Amino acid sequence: MANTTPIQEGAHGFTQSRREQGHCPVCGDGLPAEPCGNCGWERGLIVAYQKDMGDTVEVGFAAEKRHKMMLWSGLLACALGLILFIWGIAHGGAAIAAGLLLGPLAFAAGVLTLKITKRGRAWWGIPGKEKARAIPGLIIGGGFGLTILLPATLLALGAMALFFNALGDVKQTIRAGL
Repeated sequence: MANTTPIQEGAHGFTQSRREQGHCPVCGDGLPAEPCGNCGWERGLIVAYQKDMGDTVEVGFAAEKRHKMMLWSGLLACALGLILFIWGIAHGGAAIAAGLLLGPLAFAAGVLTLKITKRGRAWWGIPGKEKARAIPGLIIGGGFGLTILLPATLLALGAMALFFNALGDVKQTIRAGL
């Protein structure tokens, strides 16, 4: 996607070292809504090329590489929130308080992470404050994945390997007996 952006007076977006909060990183304009009305930039796009054409600059954008771990962390945080909520209701007692408080918080952190990162499609165009709001979901989902799902997957793979090894021994014994 290529757009032509007129060069503006004063500080130009290409020469600005730091982007101000709520401003387009390409043309430096205020960004009340996405995409930018001047150049077409939105979160999840990076500048692929810039071509100076005198009084205008042609800018081409490419999609940011997909961040699959951000997607999975957000989804796992949502799953952990649902698990905690159901666990809290099912066990009763003190677990109700933990499940009713922590479950929705973990779920909300996951949803917020998925929303801010556009389901793992954007990170570099996100302002710092919004990145900070996405980090709890990344931590919760990543921690859940590393502490629960990874060991469970490794145990399942180990059990499958033992099963197929034992199956091979049975086959060998049957062949030897015939």
